[in-house]
Amino acid sequence: MGTTAIEIAKRFGCQVTAIDINPALVKHAQKYVRNAGLEGQVTVEQGDLVHLHYPDETFDRVTIEAVSAFVDRPKAFKEVARVLKPGGFILDHEGFFKQEPPPEILEKIRGSAFDVPFDSLEDWVKLYESAGFTEIETITLDKPAGPFEQGFMTFLKFLSLLLRRRDFRKNAMKQRAILPYASFMVLRGKKPA
Repeated sequence: MGTTAIEIAKRFGCQVTAIDINPALVKHAQKYVRNAGLEGQVTVEQGDLVHLHYPDETFDRVTIEAVSAFVDRPKAFKEVARVLKPGGFILDHEGFFKQEPPPEILEKIRGSAFDVPFDSLEDWVKLYESAGFTEIETITLDKPAGPFEQGFMTFLKFLSLLLRRRDFRKNAMKQRAILPYASFMVLRGKKPA
């Protein structure tokens, strides 16, 4: 939705290019950037993490937010390495399994937003190493911030969705079933100079 791109631009005063494969989300993000008054500093484009249309060694930093599970990860991470300048860093925020859920839990989440390959933390590190990244560090986030911790307005939006949309309620229940087995991490890696 562009919120991270906006925050990075505001905090560090740098140029930011944000991409998403979904044209509707790109339009929303462009609107948020306009509302923030950052059109000259933040560019939002439609793009595909697996086929980035940028020249080699374009970016100083790349940030990925919880989308790698939905793409061909080895291919995506090699693309990220290609567009990063030597000495540049990748920062990725993803889910992972702390332990393999029992088959009945995996069956329960089948077909939901959580029916994605949650690798182990070690698997994520190996994927980035195989793409050529070094100095890989991870931080695990045992409990992601829920709607209660994200402020009153976020809580109201969450509550409204729970009350109005059956599909949202079903996904929320499925998420609750998987949470004892899953966690979230932030991974940082460096492209060698």
